[in-house]
Amino acid sequence: MVGLAFPLWAKPQSARVKAGEISMLTSRANADWYNTSLSGEYASPMENTKRI
Repeated sequence: MVGLAFPLWAKPQSARVKAGEISMLTSRANADWYNTSLSGEYASPMENTKRI
């Protein structure tokens, strides 16, 4: 007789890992967007100062 050992938690665990990866990518995209928006807000007043 041959048995197949398949853990019952394999599917839920892989789903949690995938959800964690998606969350990390979302957080990274939000951080990049925030960094870009801050750079733009900082650059605009600096350009106005240079014109004076």
